[in-house]
Amino acid sequence: EMTLHTPTMWCRGTCSSRVKQLIGEEANPEWARVAAALPILFDKELGIHPEHKTWTDTRIKQADVVLLGFPLGLDMPTSVRRSDLEYYAKRTDPNGPAMTWGMHAIGYLELGDAALASKNFNHSFANVQRPFGVWTETPTGGAINFLTGSGGFLQTALYGLPGLRIRADHLELNPSFVEGMTSVSVRGLHYQGSVLRLSYNSSTATLRCETGPGVKVVDKSGMAHAIQEIGRASCRE
Repeated sequence: EMTLHTPTMWCRGTCSSRVKQLIGEEANPEWARVAAALPILFDKELGIHPEHKTWTDTRIKQADVVLLGFPLGLDMPTSVRRSDLEYYAKRTDPNGPAMTWGMHAIGYLELGDAALASKNFNHSFANVQRPFGVWTETPTGGAINFLTGSGGFLQTALYGLPGLRIRADHLELNPSFVEGMTSVSVRGLHYQGSVLRLSYNSSTATLRCETGPGVKVVDKSGMAHAIQEIGRASCRE
């Protein structure tokens, strides 16, 4: 049994209001029409989002459905998020673009599964070619300087490890590690006129607003913090 979801209401509501707020213009009505034709299916029996209505158990080239969780941010139970990751990991071409494994690493970091996050993070290096660390489309070659693969890795570093999510009026942070890491530092994070720096280890996280008006940050417990510029002082959690 399948259920059907479409992003129509989001496009009519949130999207339209954000466009008007940002640029002072009404959203193009065509967006709602296009959104209504983009079904997001859910298979209740398998507990996953299938590729499409006639999906069969076949191999896929790279991460696609798992991108519903990140970067799209589709709201779903953690059990479904895990099911999507586990189901498609077994059906993804191991010799495909490395972007896949970076996106899976982010998913498992979201779920707090350090072991599988580490496995996928390390797998994402398979397409890096020595001696200059150039990314290729596949582990054995293909397109050179393959930005999809390197971009997936960079998103793991920026959005996976610190658990960074960018919202309309605040940032969310949920710092974590993969195997072998003891500390992480994220510098030059620009958000709404402020520049932030995050550093953390296994016991302490320090977030600095180095310049700008300050921002609201929500931590993993759901608590909100107002981070203001106060020289180079720290807000420790």
